[in-house]
Parts: sequence; structure tokens; C-alpha cells
Amino acid sequence: MKKKIALLVYPEFSLQEVTNLMYLFRWKYDSQTEIISTKKEVIKSEEGITVVPVKTCDEFKIKDYDAIILPGCSDTRKVVRDVKLQTFLKTLINYPNFIIGAIGSGPLFLA
Repeated sequence: MKKKIALLVYPEFSLQEVTNLMYLFRWKYDSQTEIISTKKEVIKSEEGITVVPVKTCDEFKIKDYDAIILPGCSDTRKVVRDVKLQTFLKTLINYPNFIIGAIGSGPLFLA
């Protein structure tokens, strides 16, 4: 089974920070990007684009992915307080060889 790249989204995530990266993975490495979040509900990017995650963090299975990408966001207050999101990110510490990419304010969520 071909692995994918997970894009973790949350309110006000920065779509422009990750679009070229998704393009690169798709056309250079033939790897699809799959959008995940804490809930399967519409999430609006800071640019006003809405996306619907295909999986929740609870449904995420690390063996199905090569990496996970955390974009920045324009307002980090909600994201930092999201207990479900923080709990999910803490589980990734058990996989030291799994690639986590974070850009903009994304590294803040890993702290």
C-alpha cells in the first residue's frame, strides 16, 4: 500500500504555507496528501478557503503515512487550547523516526 502525507488542519491554518509542499509531494514523489483534524467538520483557513478533513486524529494510523505536516495559523489561541489536538500530537513522540514537518507557527504546537 502506498503511503500518504497527512496535513493536520485547525482553525485559521495557513493554506498558502503548504500548497507548494503538497504539489511537490504529489508530482515529484507521487504521494497524495490527506487532510486530518480533530473533527470531521468544515475548517476555514486564514485565507478563507474551507476544507473538510477525511479523517480525525482518532482515525489516524501512523503506518499509513510517510509524514505529517503542521502548517502555521494566524491565531494560535484556539489551537494551543485544543486538548484533543495536543493529546494527538503527544502520541507522535512514541515514533522518533516518523517525520513531522512544521512551518510558521506550527512548531509552537509541538512545544
